[in-house]
Amino acid sequence: MLNRYTKLSNVELIEKCKRDPIDERAWHEFYNRFHRVISRYVYKWSVYYKIGTNSQQGTNGIEDIKQSIFLKLSDDNRKAIKFFRNESENSIFAYLAKMIKYEVINNAKHDSAMKRKAHTISIHESAASSKDENNLEILDFLASSIDSLEYEQDYKDQLEAFRSFIGDKKKNKFWKRDLIIFDLHFIYGLKANEIADIAPLEKKISNKRIANRITELKELLNNLK
Repeated sequence: MLNRYTKLSNVELIEKCKRDPIDERAWHEFYNRFHRVISRYVYKWSVYYKIGTNSQQGTNGIEDIKQSIFLKLSDDNRKAIKFFRNESENSIFAYLAKMIKYEVINNAKHDSAMKRKAHTISIHESAASSKDENNLEILDFLASSIDSLEYEQDYKDQLEAFRSFIGDKKKNKFWKRDLIIFDLHFIYGLKANEIADIAPLEKKISNKRIANRITELKELLNNLK
């Protein structure tokens, strides 16, 4: 019987995983099919965001993240998997990569900011929902229309325009640094001190310099809109 599930396409398998009541055979196949993919994504983002991978503590942390991903896919009546728009054979990989990136950032943020009692990010939280202290409206237009494909495409187009502008190698000497700061602040809602703790920057930058650069990016992007 399980062999029938191994022959399902990714789209077909995900649809079975979404159904009520829960199809345990479909979830068994989901685990077998994607656990290596999830492991690779967790390791990739853990290395990127300075979570130790060689120490026993770091290894345990990575295992905890992998377990957390599977729990969040199945918890709350499988909200995370039902939230996924099952559009193509490969779209599940992009969805898992984004979901795992959120979880790894949460983990790194938690480890680096225990004393600050930092707020972490829900995997269901809109990427554009983190309003800053100045109530800047960069990316915020998506927050009230997250379920609209038309507005979501507008958001993706705007996001790509911002990234292209910041990442222009000819006009921006520090494009790599600025793209990292852009993602962590404007997309994931991290503050300057949290970015300084976990960002994979080539050179150590002070909290004040990161905060100043965030302000500069706000002005640049507001003028771009």
